[in-house]
Amino acid sequence: FAGLYVSEKLGLGLRAYIRRPARGESSHSSSLISLAPLPGFMGRETAPVILEKYLRFTLHKFLTIKPMSMLGIRDFSGFHSSSSIGYDHSLDGALPVSFLRGYFQTYKYFEYLDSVGALPNLALPNPSNSFKALSQEMRDSKPLTMHIRRGDYLNKVNSSIGTLSPKYFEGALDLLREKSEFTNREVWIFSDDIPLVQQEFMGLRLGPHRWISDTDLADAQESLLLMSLGAGTVISNSTFSWWSAMLGRISAVVAPDPWFRIHPEPDALLNPKWMRYKSDWLDSQRATD
Repeated sequence: FAGLYVSEKLGLGLRAYIRRPARGESSHSSSLISLAPLPGFMGRETAPVILEKYLRFTLHKFLTIKPMSMLGIRDFSGFHSSSSIGYDHSLDGALPVSFLRGYFQTYKYFEYLDSVGALPNLALPNPSNSFKALSQEMRDSKPLTMHIRRGDYLNKVNSSIGTLSPKYFEGALDLLREKSEFTNREVWIFSDDIPLVQQEFMGLRLGPHRWISDTDLADAQESLLLMSLGAGTVISNSTFSWWSAMLGRISAVVAPDPWFRIHPEPDALLNPKWMRYKSDWLDSQRATD
């Protein structure tokens, strides 16, 4: 979406290159390529692409070192590497770029693309029968949704991100249910580890609820798009649930405050219209290696 934002601003085309996860990165069953965006939008990192990216990156690093910047030499490499997680202010005044690299998680790029009619139509090329049935049920009953991130968040290496406790989700759901139209609404609960979460949440005040397991669906992106159909949602400090709220244009969203356990709050990450509920973290001693 940051790439589409820049391409719209500069009047240039965009191609998204998909690479394999590096060692130690999270590897899921799907990626953006599981959805159907614009024709010709996706491509693999071939040898010529990798070589050009490497050469431009090397030139970028050379032109941005202190001695070069003191001489007033501009970076003409065409390579932009963002140093921020959220909104990157430098993209607004960036020179035409050939390669863009970064995290870029912010509602601002989404809202801009929406305002100019440039949002890609992300859809499932071959949705499963389960997805078709569940999505129709959601459109009919308009339940709430809640996404509970576990998985690799429980690893000690990710302790600075923070894993939200059942106390956060219980309180955030209560906040959402304060809206009169949501008081008795069923909540569909999504997670990457339903059996674990069911144990953790035993005895909590969840009201009418339903567990949605990954085994019910063919692809993780089916979970993402199902979550986007919620009438209101409680999200984790997770890109996955953040995107479900954005893609669904869900107005009643409760997000954790702060977003990270240790890291600074990303700039313009969350839509200011969303509600926030105080984060409560799992005991770090429970984290696994």
